[in-house]
Amino acid sequence: MRSLFLVAILSSACVVKQYGSTSALTPEQVALSPVDFSALETQLETLIGAETENVDRRDRLEAAWELLHGMKTQRPAAQHAVRQYLERLIAVEQRVQDGSTDAIAVVDEQRFTPMAAIASESIGGDVAVTATPVSTTNRPAMVSPNAGGDAVLKAARQRMATNDVAGALAQLGLCRDHPCWTTVSSLWGECRDRLVFQEREQAGELLLSARRTEDRAEREKRLIRAKEILVRLNEQYPNSRHKEGIVQSIQWVERDLSELNPGN
Repeated sequence: MRSLFLVAILSSACVVKQYGSTSALTPEQVALSPVDFSALETQLETLIGAETENVDRRDRLEAAWELLHGMKTQRPAAQHAVRQYLERLIAVEQRVQDGSTDAIAVVDEQRFTPMAAIASESIGGDVAVTATPVSTTNRPAMVSPNAGGDAVLKAARQRMATNDVAGALAQLGLCRDHPCWTTVSSLWGECRDRLVFQEREQAGELLLSARRTEDRAEREKRLIRAKEILVRLNEQYPNSRHKEGIVQSIQWVERDLSELNPGN
């Protein structure tokens, strides 16, 4: 799956072309206004939430959702090109959904949490990923695994509803070595992957900010911090769905560090 990290890195090194076109964007296209992706984002989230059986289709929709979020910080001309693609994709996927009644969404069983709802965590000075802050008021207490899988799932979903994905992961993790683990392990994997994706994006922000920084010492500091985040993710969550992307990200950071310190 292409993540924001990859979109952000590659976008600075290529010329975005209109979907279905072989020519580069014109000056008039470059001057376009930024795209409001909110309607498309809502449509994708609806499609993702309704897909409970076809894993490949769900992954495809989530990849489109991540691409959409990656484009929010890119040039307007590139945003318009991607908007055309996303509109086409959503139209096709909606026809697929309308033609089948096998994958009806059940609200209580939905495990998709939009990335915009995941709390941000400031890393490395002025670098942070903007997201909806987590409310620290009236946060529910952890539910004991002895209460059963359904009770733990309910408590975890309540935390996810308040954007506390880390808390949801901790809540679900209490079921390890208990009978309720078979009930909650799938949602635990979803929460794990969301956190891994979030922190990989933070490492990507550090890498990009390092490349924009002229101060050598500060650049090295941010690159080292980015590598620390990525290495920790690789060690802490070796089975994440983003594991290959993390390894690639580590290689990018190491390449920049080697260019900064060619003698080492």
